[in-house]
Amino acid sequence: MKSVIMILCLLILIFGCSGLQTVVEKDDMGRVTKRVIYSQGKPHFVEEIHYNRNSTNPSIIKYKKLIEQKAVPWREEYFIYENEIIAQINFFIYIKNQKIQSGRINYLYSGNKPKRVEYYSILNLVNKKIFRTGLDLYNYSKDNLISRRIIEYEYNPKTKRVMQISQYVIYLQNKNILKMKIWELDELSKNIFKKEENNLNIILKKINDIEDVLSKKAKGMRFI
Repeated sequence: MKSVIMILCLLILIFGCSGLQTVVEKDDMGRVTKRVIYSQGKPHFVEEIHYNRNSTNPSIIKYKKLIEQKAVPWREEYFIYENEIIAQINFFIYIKNQKIQSGRINYLYSGNKPKRVEYYSILNLVNKKIFRTGLDLYNYSKDNLISRRIIEYEYNPKTKRVMQISQYVIYLQNKNILKMKIWELDELSKNIFKKEENNLNIILKKINDIEDVLSKKAKGMRFI
């Protein structure tokens, strides 16, 4: 018998007209251990969450597709912690039943404050060499964050080197965002365009979009 009592609770999340639903399982510590995503009343995805002993931090998350009622491995995430703070996440995908590392994210801190986040991803499914796709740098004055610099990279097949394709610097004062300076490489002209943005909503959306792109590259979402 399992020592952990599984409590099944139903949480329905509706997104527009998609008919998506989520069934969640929890253990006796209240930790979510499984999510089953339903679409139109049929299960489509399973998310299994594993923990280290009594920790509330996940150690492994396994994502599976349900094909003909069979759970097929889709992708996985492995978490490494230092002093209970996330230090690294390694991402894997399954292609034709083969497990491939698609990327990773490294987190570095100054005390308990984020100092540097590094994003890595494979080039493609043939060349599985991992290269750096993004860098997120935090700059402090005493204990106050005064700027944040996000750099995006891309592999150049001609030079066989990683090149910088964009850079974004966010300036803050008293925890408030003041402005963002943008440098972006135009792929057609190969010219670098510079811009300054002061609209807070646009800045926040831009940050969210960049983080989302870098995260998805590390997870290998474009390959699955």
